[in-house]
Amino acid sequence: MAITDNGNYSPSERIVSPGVFTREIDQSFLAQGVAAIGGVVVAPFTEGPGFSPTVVTSEADLLNIFGDPDGVLYGPITAQQYIRQQGQVTVCRVGGLGGYTQKNALIVSAIPGQYGRFSESGSFVGTVLNASYVYNGTSGSFTISGSLSLEFSSGIYSGSTVVVGNIAFITNAATTNSTGSTFVSTTTSSLGLATSHLAGPAVITTASLAVEAINACNNALSISGKLVGAYGALNPTDWVASPTSSEDACESGSIVTGRDEAVLAILANTAYDSGQNLTGFSGSVLLPKISTVVGSEFYLQLNNYYFDTDTNQYVNDSYGTYDFSLDEESTAYLTSVFGTDPKAGYYPVASGQKIEAAYTYKNFKYKTKQVVSEMLASGSWKIQISFRDNMTFSDGITSDVGTS
Repeated sequence: MAITDNGNYSPSERIVSPGVFTREIDQSFLAQGVAAIGGVVVAPFTEGPGFSPTVVTSEADLLNIFGDPDGVLYGPITAQQYIRQQGQVTVCRVGGLGGYTQKNALIVSAIPGQYGRFSESGSFVGTVLNASYVYNGTSGSFTISGSLSLEFSSGIYSGSTVVVGNIAFITNAATTNSTGSTFVSTTTSSLGLATSHLAGPAVITTASLAVEAINACNNALSISGKLVGAYGALNPTDWVASPTSSEDACESGSIVTGRDEAVLAILANTAYDSGQNLTGFSGSVLLPKISTVVGSEFYLQLNNYYFDTDTNQYVNDSYGTYDFSLDEESTAYLTSVFGTDPKAGYYPVASGQKIEAAYTYKNFKYKTKQVVSEMLASGSWKIQISFRDNMTFSDGITSDVGTS
């Protein structure tokens, strides 16, 4: 018969005999056990993918992947003997006896500053919106103001109508036509913008303004001329880094140029370097994909310049040139080109396909998106690469923010 547990009805428990109870427990929902992986050997090996558990089922695979158990290191011998006894072992290779050290990691970063802009010259005809022309008494001059809506026939805005800003100036009586206190027209060799909506400074040359009848009841103030100035596209060869303040050990302030860099991504060696020497990418070169454009597309010539202790001389190698983007919407986005798998370069690839020599160790995508957006809009950042040893992240860098 059913019993109660602290006053609660418990149909799963039944009295079999006085003082003896049974309880049914449903274990059908328990997850099945994981597949056997054998013993795990975490140790230095002479080569192979680092910090990535790899199941090895034969001595031949152990030799091909992690090198010859030559008796120098205990890890390879241990793995070899375990395979002979059990037929399978999981190997997790660490970087070396002293731990993992990545030399000359490639840092993709941005520094604050300002790109200049290409000079532009565009002819136009247009209208002074909300025009005001106030007679200045007997001087014969007028104070004219309003907003400029210009239709361009040449230059960067050719074929477009753009509100470029506002004007506010006093005409020269000698070049102004009027009927008494009624303004008719004027010309000026140079007319500045009181306020500008353009990306850079500009002036209007050979400006001509005239009142024109729109209909029997209304007039409009027309304007024609040429808009000249540095308001064109961003110029990649015209860059000035922002000065930033810093303090020395004696708390003495100073100005240092271009130090507040924002780290966007870090590239490290893949298992393509079968010896896991992890010598990094010193000597690599970053170039814009289009040399005349400030953009988010780049060519990265991935080089490796290091001192070879075996030959006692410097070695300069190249892994090839990679085409990548910092635009997250691009198919050539950084992590799509280099990936995030440290073992990517170990596995064979199809003929003609580039073996990955680097992988994305860190990618601060939110900071990258912010920097690229600001760079393309206002030219306030410059993308660069640098190389750094023994990277640590104890300064509060997080993947959603990056560096400040």
